[in-house]
Amino acid sequence: MGLVLLLIFDLALIAARSAYLQTNTARLLAMREQPVKNIAQAMACLTVLPRLRASLNLALVLARFFVASLLLLLIALEFASFSVLANIAVLLVAAGVLFGLEWSAEQIISRNPEVWALRLSFFVRAWMFLTSRLLSPLVGKDQPQTHPETPGMVTEDDLKTLMDVGQVDGALELGERRMIYSVFELGDTLAREIMIP
Repeated sequence: MGLVLLLIFDLALIAARSAYLQTNTARLLAMREQPVKNIAQAMACLTVLPRLRASLNLALVLARFFVASLLLLLIALEFASFSVLANIAVLLVAAGVLFGLEWSAEQIISRNPEVWALRLSFFVRAWMFLTSRLLSPLVGKDQPQTHPETPGMVTEDDLKTLMDVGQVDGALELGERRMIYSVFELGDTLAREIMIP
């Protein structure tokens, strides 16, 4: 039973890590049908991404360590009469099964990471709270993500989505939206197309 709980914990960690590393801030903010509190919690986790990653990596190391320990104990108790090669084969099969489960979880999460980030926000925040004291010397002070290559980077399509949502909500007027779209189109225009000879 303990092994099953550890596997569930491991899969939840893989799901959380995959969701938060693939979540796009613009798409998350555009999810108006979700409760604002959930979006705020998920955004709070994204603003401290280094601490989030460190916390989830620590949890994954611990979960895998305990899974391996329980498997070794199980092998020692149940398969003591087997040869060393048979025991190694059992460990390799178990590692393959764990890899397959984790890979499948990542593939499922990658289809809609923003929804999963919202679903797992309480779990992630709870785990980050539990590990905050332990990881604070390693991670340092949390600072907002400003690096241009962070996973939450906003693309042109994301900006267009936000503009469409803004027009529906009444934050943007049609003329403003058209003007911003024309700026995007100007970026795709070659200089020789608008130059006067």
